[in-house]
Amino acid sequence: MGRHGSRVERALAEEWVRLNQDPSCTLVLRRWAVHHRCLTGCDRVGDVIDALDAAESQARDELLAALIALFQQGHALAGRIALQAMLPKVASLAARRLARRHGSLEDRFQLVIGEFWQVLGDYPLERRPGKVAANLAMETLHRLVVLSRAREVPLDPVVIAELGHPEQVAPASSPSGRIDRDCSLPELLDWAVGSQVVSSADAGLLLEVFGCRTAGADTYRDVARAYREIAAATGVSGAALRQRVHRAKTRLGAAARLAVAT
Repeated sequence: MGRHGSRVERALAEEWVRLNQDPSCTLVLRRWAVHHRCLTGCDRVGDVIDALDAAESQARDELLAALIALFQQGHALAGRIALQAMLPKVASLAARRLARRHGSLEDRFQLVIGEFWQVLGDYPLERRPGKVAANLAMETLHRLVVLSRAREVPLDPVVIAELGHPEQVAPASSPSGRIDRDCSLPELLDWAVGSQVVSSADAGLLLEVFGCRTAGADTYRDVARAYREIAAATGVSGAALRQRVHRAKTRLGAAARLAVAT
């Protein structure tokens, strides 16, 4: 990895080393191989990547399809292996001009991972069993194009989050059709749940992530710490959490823009 890689890339690389050294991954791979013979002989997660790199197109499609099927059945490790296989393409998409409106390389990399994660979960294996890697890349690119064409949302939930504090949770109330621009994060989320913009679970996640600002601390570090703590507490991967938060933020921002009081 070059010295210009993002912090997300470096974190993924460190995680990949740990996964390759984790004996529990060997047990998981062997269990998977019982039903997905293409994974036979893969004792480390790195072996799967080696097999993908060495495979002809049909065998590569079979391997990726197995990972996608496992991921869609709830095996997050399979999705992580698929992400590793597609990481060069993910990095390339993060550097593209259409992604640059989404902030720093760090922000763009997280955005592309989130979109790729969604594509992986929605991939129609029965309808598109061939050219799987190309289809994953093209669908992720398509989602980025759609995002790049979206209008900017003046009412940014992240900015509002800096005004909110977890202890300031507003009492439940019937939401109105408008929301004040200077409302706190808990007030915004109370309105959003009542208006069925986001679920109460997603609202709680947003509050945990963006309501954690410490006086005098850096916002990015606060948010990164929140992701780490939630991932450790729940067992959900950081990538999955970021993807879920990204989608909830997108819905919230779009709805708030329409409802903000003028």
